[in-house]
Amino acid sequence: MNVKEEFGAMLEEAGTRLGDLGEEKREEMAAYAAERAERAAIIIDGAEPGLDEFLIAARDNLALKGSLVIGEGADAVGIEWRGLLLGGLRFAALALAGA
Repeated sequence: MNVKEEFGAMLEEAGTRLGDLGEEKREEMAAYAAERAERAAIIIDGAEPGLDEFLIAARDNLALKGSLVIGEGADAVGIEWRGLLLGGLRFAALALAGA
């Protein structure tokens, strides 16, 4: 699985509905997501604690890279981005871990 490519495609698709992030931000976010998903897969494979906290921190950093407001006070678009980013990271990590 090419996480960078798949995550980038997910961001592009979501951008058609939620507002385009721009190619530069998408590429930066996709590269970061791939990096974090690989680390999360190691956490899964090693049955290490802290996976949820790790993924939430990665999600929040992705949002910062995309200039997205996903925290307290986020509008409906921000809330949808929050779910997409966390779900995408979790899916990629599980796929890489073979779980």
